[in-house]
Amino acid sequence: MSAREKSVKKKKITDKVVNYFPAGFWKNKLLPGTILVLLSIGLYAYSLGFDFVLDDGIVVQKNEIVKKGIGGIGELLTQESFAGYFGEQKDLLVGARYRPLSLISFSLEYGIFKENPMGYHALNVLFYALTALLLYRILFLLFPDIKKDDWYWNIPFLATLLFIVHPVHVEVVANIKSRDEIYGLLLSLGALYFSLKYLHSKKILPLILSGIIFGIALLAKENAATFLAVIPLSAYFSRKVSAKHIAFILIPLVIAFGIYFLMRYSAIGYIKGADPNSLSIMNNPFKGMSFGERTATIFYTLLLYLKLLFFPHPLTHDYYPYQIPIMNWSKLGSIAGIVSYLALGFIVLKGFLNKNRFSYSILYFLLTLFIVSNLLFPIGTFMNERFLYMPSIGFCIIVAIFFKDILQKWIKIPTVNYILFSLLIIGFTVKTITRVPDWKNGETLNEASIKVSTNSARANLFYGNILFQRGLKASSNDEKIKLFTDAEYYFKKSEQILPIYNEPIRMRAGNAAELFKMDRDINKLLESFYHAIQRNPRIQFVQTYVEYLNGRGQYIDELKAFYFTVGWNYLVNQRQIYDMGLKYLLYGITLDPNDANFKQAVGQTYLKMGDQVNAAKYLN
Repeated sequence: MSAREKSVKKKKITDKVVNYFPAGFWKNKLLPGTILVLLSIGLYAYSLGFDFVLDDGIVVQKNEIVKKGIGGIGELLTQESFAGYFGEQKDLLVGARYRPLSLISFSLEYGIFKENPMGYHALNVLFYALTALLLYRILFLLFPDIKKDDWYWNIPFLATLLFIVHPVHVEVVANIKSRDEIYGLLLSLGALYFSLKYLHSKKILPLILSGIIFGIALLAKENAATFLAVIPLSAYFSRKVSAKHIAFILIPLVIAFGIYFLMRYSAIGYIKGADPNSLSIMNNPFKGMSFGERTATIFYTLLLYLKLLFFPHPLTHDYYPYQIPIMNWSKLGSIAGIVSYLALGFIVLKGFLNKNRFSYSILYFLLTLFIVSNLLFPIGTFMNERFLYMPSIGFCIIVAIFFKDILQKWIKIPTVNYILFSLLIIGFTVKTITRVPDWKNGETLNEASIKVSTNSARANLFYGNILFQRGLKASSNDEKIKLFTDAEYYFKKSEQILPIYNEPIRMRAGNAAELFKMDRDINKLLESFYHAIQRNPRIQFVQTYVEYLNGRGQYIDELKAFYFTVGWNYLVNQRQIYDMGLKYLLYGITLDPNDANFKQAVGQTYLKMGDQVNAAKYLN
């Protein structure tokens, strides 16, 4: 008998003897279920005292539609998700963002918690625990406990336990904004559950519920769309099912997707939207890369995703340019990435017809990761650990199968296998426990990220800003000077990493102004301002500060030299930015109305601008 015939025979036997929906399931699984819930809550209970961080302000504190409470739900359903923060739709990302479910949830919660983050964090933890329970239940539908193994040594429990403690999930649970990730997976699993229940009962109600829940999942986050493939594939791999019944379970899912698509299009007004090349590099980090560089960098990040699943260290929330370096196809990392994924694809194909469990788990991982891989379209960042939240289930199943079905064939002593798996769980748990406190507030998060994301322009900027803010609050001049000097280092590094990044330029100028209050070194200040103008001629802070210095009546000679160099020599003659050059020259006129050099320069600038009337006033 061939391997395929044996597999088919085994499958037929399995379908006959398995009761996928036994009465009293949770009563019989009360102990493992309780352990999973308590562990989920226990790992993240500390986060209840955390502040709002990162994009939490966009979805709660500074989202004017969310703060309307129930009255804003209609707007949340009919507008792009950033509209409540910016006041209007802005095309900042390819495809924009339409994720109203979490915003609706926040609007309801705002009526209770207002701007107290504890309640929002508590619900994140609660929904995480519910996701673990649902995952545990579904894994019994996908990998039924035929042999009645011990409750602690079966694939559903082992995989769910690993899912709960995996450190890459910290970003999702500890960050309020990531409720969209939690809802997306929880509801997608719900749709899968009712689809499988329909296959068992052949009743219409589970079929309808699967469509409704899937539609709501799509309103949580777009990656739920991958379950259009995951659900029928789960049915195919887990039991004997006809093509007709697979078609039936797809009908409500496709209808739900169609309704979602129309809602999204109506709210946003387009499908793709912004040209990736028109976006800032912070919203399209592949900007300026060749096709080869882009694909090589993508496969390098995909390799990093695999590495983080097996060895989740170090962890960071910041993968902005250029924490992930620009790669090409001569780099080993990119080659290893594409070879790894080709190997995974080969395993899937090899075991597909035999309904191999590894094939299913890998296929689930690939399908759910693909949408956030940047292969389909640029998603706004190189990578993020939260993007592994949904795909990591595939990894957890693979590890559970390995320990349960493979390793025990090599190591005949069960206790050794238990110890090895326990060491894995303990290691992941310790990493999670030590990672959670990083998300306490903005300072702790950025202090943690600068240790890892040393080559991220954004991480260096943010850490420099932390030092700058501390300097403003410092009590002694010596402490202020040290903090401002340290901040300057990080602002410079941010600018060096990404010269077109305007924010560190602005912050360097502001930091120089604070140092000037301490050392009164006007030449060092103006040198810093000149550098800022070279990078961004229209930087507003410099204009505001020199106007302040003009009004002080001090440093007249130094300021006049600065204005002439900047206005005439640089802006007018080198850059031909006449309006800004004129502004600095007029600052000089303000200090000394009779200075012949300034009058001549102002007149010549007016001539270059085609303003003969004003030119005559200064040249005569």
